[in-house]
Amino acid sequence: MLVGVGGSGRKSLTELATFIANFETFGIELTKSYDFAAWRDDMKQKLFMGCGVDQKQTVFLFSDTQIIMESFVEDINNILNNGEIPNLYIA
Repeated sequence: MLVGVGGSGRKSLTELATFIANFETFGIELTKSYDFAAWRDDMKQKLFMGCGVDQKQTVFLFSDTQIIMESFVEDINNILNNGEIPNLYIA
């Protein structure tokens, strides 16, 4: 977790460290139609399938400006604490 004022280079530093470590970067793409279902689909397909099944070393890049629902932060908290998101694979 990087904390700092805007324009201090947090994203650039993360991208550089990711490149040096030969990891992949994953971040969500917000659109007007991006909702909770799209968030959960991104978590399933891009993050958990990429890291777990494909065993890619991945950096999840998430900015405070991308928080459009409080549940996004709750899911990230669950990933950091438990390594999983409750009810992720339930329809």
